[in-house]
Amino acid sequence: MDVDYILYGKTEENKSNLAKTLSNVINRNDKDELRVYYKCICTIKSYINKKQQNLLKQANIVSEDRDYSPEEIKKCINSISEHIMSQSSKNGDLSNEMTKFNELANLLIRNEKDI
Repeated sequence: MDVDYILYGKTEENKSNLAKTLSNVINRNDKDELRVYYKCICTIKSYINKKQQNLLKQANIVSEDRDYSPEEIKKCINSISEHIMSQSSKNGDLSNEMTKFNELANLLIRNEKDI
Protein backbone atom coordinates (compact mmCIF):
# COMPACT_ATOMS: atom_id res chain seq x y z
CA MET A 1 0.00 0.00 0.00
CA ASP A 2 1.20 3.49 -0.83
CA VAL A 3 2.36 5.55 2.19
CA ASP A 4 0.81 8.70 0.72
CA TYR A 5 -2.53 6.90 0.58
CA ILE A 6 -2.23 6.01 4.28
CA LEU A 7 -1.30 9.55 5.22
CA TYR A 8 -3.41 11.64 2.85
CA GLY A 9 -5.97 9.56 1.00
CA LYS A 10 -6.51 9.44 -2.77
CA THR A 11 -8.85 12.36 -3.42
CA GLU A 12 -8.53 16.03 -2.62
CA GLU A 13 -11.54 15.74 -0.29
CA ASN A 14 -9.87 12.91 1.66
CA LYS A 15 -6.62 14.82 1.62
CA SER A 16 -8.30 17.82 3.22
CA ASN A 17 -10.03 15.70 5.86
CA LEU A 18 -6.88 13.80 6.73
CA ALA A 19 -4.82 16.98 6.77
CA LYS A 20 -7.30 18.45 9.28
CA THR A 21 -7.14 15.28 11.37
CA LEU A 22 -3.34 15.30 11.35
CA SER A 23 -3.36 18.97 12.29
CA ASN A 24 -5.67 18.20 15.23
CA VAL A 25 -3.42 15.35 16.37
CA ILE A 26 -0.39 17.65 16.21
CA ASN A 27 -2.11 20.41 18.15
CA ARG A 28 -3.50 18.12 20.87
CA ASN A 29 -0.44 16.00 21.70
CA ASP A 30 2.70 16.65 23.66
CA LYS A 31 6.24 16.48 22.24
CA ASP A 32 6.84 12.89 23.33
CA GLU A 33 3.71 11.60 21.58
CA LEU A 34 4.57 13.60 18.46
CA ARG A 35 8.06 12.07 18.41
CA VAL A 36 6.48 8.60 18.44
CA TYR A 37 4.15 9.52 15.55
CA TYR A 38 7.03 11.05 13.63
CA LYS A 39 9.18 7.96 14.11
CA CYS A 40 6.34 5.71 12.91
CA ILE A 41 5.79 7.80 9.78
CA CYS A 42 9.52 7.92 8.99
CA THR A 43 9.81 4.17 9.51
CA ILE A 44 6.96 3.51 7.10
CA LYS A 45 8.47 5.83 4.48
CA SER A 46 11.87 4.14 4.80
CA TYR A 47 10.58 0.81 3.46
CA ILE A 48 11.32 -0.10 -0.11
CA ASN A 49 8.70 1.51 -2.33
CA LYS A 50 6.43 -0.33 -4.76
CA LYS A 51 8.61 0.45 -7.80
CA GLN A 52 11.64 -1.05 -6.06
CA GLN A 53 9.64 -4.13 -5.03
CA ASN A 54 8.69 -4.65 -8.68
CA LEU A 55 12.34 -4.38 -9.67
CA LEU A 56 13.24 -7.09 -7.15
CA LYS A 57 10.59 -9.33 -8.73
CA GLN A 58 12.06 -8.66 -12.19
CA ALA A 59 15.43 -9.86 -10.89
CA ASN A 60 13.72 -12.97 -9.41
CA ILE A 61 14.34 -11.85 -5.83
CA VAL A 62 11.60 -12.61 -3.32
CA SER A 63 11.47 -9.90 -0.66
CA GLU A 64 10.04 -10.49 2.78
CA ASP A 65 9.09 -8.11 5.58
CA ARG A 66 12.02 -8.93 7.86
CA ASP A 67 15.57 -7.87 8.67
CA TYR A 68 18.21 -9.17 6.28
CA SER A 69 21.76 -10.12 7.19
CA PRO A 70 24.67 -8.49 5.33
CA GLU A 71 25.23 -11.79 3.50
CA GLU A 72 21.61 -11.87 2.31
CA ILE A 73 21.86 -8.28 1.09
CA LYS A 74 25.05 -9.19 -0.81
CA LYS A 75 23.17 -12.06 -2.46
CA CYS A 76 20.43 -9.63 -3.53
CA ILE A 77 23.01 -7.25 -4.97
CA ASN A 78 24.67 -10.15 -6.82
CA SER A 79 21.32 -11.30 -8.18
CA ILE A 80 20.61 -7.78 -9.44
CA SER A 81 24.04 -7.68 -11.09
CA GLU A 82 23.45 -11.07 -12.73
CA HIS A 83 20.06 -9.90 -13.99
CA ILE A 84 21.56 -6.74 -15.48
CA MET A 85 24.45 -8.61 -17.10
CA SER A 86 22.06 -11.13 -18.67
CA GLN A 87 20.63 -8.37 -20.86
CA SER A 88 21.76 -7.70 -24.41
CA SER A 89 24.15 -4.82 -24.99
CA LYS A 90 23.36 -4.64 -28.71
CA ASN A 91 19.88 -3.16 -28.40
CA GLY A 92 20.54 -1.02 -25.30
CA ASP A 93 18.81 -3.35 -22.80
CA LEU A 94 21.95 -3.61 -20.69
CA SER A 95 22.24 0.16 -20.33
CA ASN A 96 18.51 0.55 -19.65
CA GLU A 97 18.59 -2.12 -16.92
CA MET A 98 21.63 -0.52 -15.29
CA THR A 99 19.80 2.80 -15.14
CA LYS A 100 16.59 1.19 -13.91
CA PHE A 101 18.26 -0.80 -11.10
CA ASN A 102 20.83 1.82 -10.05
CA GLU A 103 18.74 3.42 -7.28
CA LEU A 104 17.72 0.06 -5.81
CA ALA A 105 21.28 -1.29 -5.88
CA ASN A 106 22.58 1.86 -4.16
CA LEU A 107 19.87 1.54 -1.49
CA LEU A 108 20.86 -2.07 -0.81
CA ILE A 109 24.55 -1.19 -0.68
CA ARG A 110 23.86 1.61 1.85
CA ASN A 111 21.75 -0.72 3.99
CA GLU A 112 24.44 -3.40 3.83
CA LYS A 113 26.98 -0.91 5.22
CA ASP A 114 24.59 0.23 7.99
CA ILE A 115 24.10 -3.28 9.37
